[in-house]
Amino acid sequence: MTRTALEGFGKTLLASDEVVLEATANHMAVSRVLAPFVARVIIANPLQVKAIAQAHAGCDPVYVRRAEQFGIGGVFPD
Repeated sequence: MTRTALEGFGKTLLASDEVVLEATANHMAVSRVLAPFVARVIIANPLQVKAIAQAHAGCDPVYVRRAEQFGIGGVFPD
């Protein structure tokens, strides 16, 4: 993805949005491009992101626990 395309994606996000990026080779460059468009960019261990993606969103206790580790746990209903 080019910087221009990434900036275009950033413009579709809300200022109150939070973005989680896997800590890969280019995560800092992507973070710098997206940071002006969102409230927060979270850099996460790829294995933790995988665990969240494989869990059943919103109802799986593992999913909620992992998300809380990223500081985004408050978005789930009780």
